[in-house]
Amino acid sequence: MADQVEIELEPGITFYVRPREQRWVPSRGPGYTRGYYTCTDRDMRRKSRLSVYVKNEEVLENFVNRRNRPVDEWRKILRERVLPKFGFPLTGMKWTPTAYCQCPCSPAFTLPGWFGVDGPVVKQSWSTCDFAVEIDFSLLGESSPSLIDASEVSVRAAQVRSYIDAGLAVPAELVDA
Repeated sequence: MADQVEIELEPGITFYVRPREQRWVPSRGPGYTRGYYTCTDRDMRRKSRLSVYVKNEEVLENFVNRRNRPVDEWRKILRERVLPKFGFPLTGMKWTPTAYCQCPCSPAFTLPGWFGVDGPVVKQSWSTCDFAVEIDFSLLGESSPSLIDASEVSVRAAQVRSYIDAGLAVPAELVDA
C-alpha cells in the first residue's frame, strides 16, 4: 500500500492523504504461477472519499454513535478550515454511511469528483486518492458533539457481562433498555 501522508493543518485538525493503488493478486489453483494487478470495479468507479475521525473517541463511543453522527457540524468545520486549503469544492459533499463498504461500517463524505494529491484528476484514474480528517475538539476550544453518552452503555454492558460470566439468565430490563 502506498504511504499515507499526514498534514497538520492547525492545532486540532490533522489531514491525511491516502493514495489508492492496484494490488497484486496471485492466481489461484494448482499449477498457476502467475498473478495480476487488480482493483475492483467498485474501487475504480467510486469518487474520492473524505472520512472524519474524532481524536480520543473510544471504540464504544464510536460504535454507539455510529448512526448519530453530527454530520452538519463536521461539514461546517470542513468547509471553513479544510476544503479551501486543498482546492476542494465547497459544495456537493454528500454524507454516505456506506462509503467504503456495503454495510454502514465505514461512513464518510463523498466528494463531488475524483481528486488526487495535486487536485482534480481524470475520471477513474489510478492517481485518485481518498482523504481523512482527524479532529481534536479539545484543541479547537469546542465541545465534542457526541450525541449519546457511552458511559451508560458501558455500565449496562458490564452488568450483562457479569450475568453471562456467572452463567445466569440476563434480566429482560437489561436487554431491552
